[in-house]
Amino acid sequence: MPFQNTVRAEMTLGVPGELFTSGPMRVAPWTLVSDKPNVIGYAYTLVSERVAQVGGTGPFVGILIHPKHYASCGTSEGILAPTLELRNNSRGELLTMGEIVVSLIPPADIGYVVIYDTTTGALSAIAKDKEIPEGSAEVPNTVISGYVPTSYKPAAPELTVITLTN
Repeated sequence: MPFQNTVRAEMTLGVPGELFTSGPMRVAPWTLVSDKPNVIGYAYTLVSERVAQVGGTGPFVGILIHPKHYASCGTSEGILAPTLELRNNSRGELLTMGEIVVSLIPPADIGYVVIYDTTTGALSAIAKDKEIPEGSAEVPNTVISGYVPTSYKPAAPELTVITLTN
């Protein structure tokens, strides 16, 4: 999901990966090495000591945060194009405890369990009583704690606040 480039009547909640509150949090620096793009606001798993990859089936090590802290190298559309992706071997901050803004497809309700695609690391959510789909894994100790519905485009990804308590 790119940065907002259209002004609407409603204020946006934030950018995926931004901290929502200044409450207690646990964050650690990791080197990112993945086969897929390293996207801010996605889930990461352990590769080796202090090395993480987006998605994966290993132990969960956090969600990449702080979209405004990293140097942007642009995209294939141009070096100044906005992006939420970091290059391989970048240092990124992975959050395991705190409240952050993320983008979920499809939108979900407060109290849903947060899961991620083990191939891409993209986040989504399911009801507590549902079985986790194949190719997905649960983000441990994480729930949806708030959201702002986006009525102008209901099928699009929705910015949501999640709380991690690892």
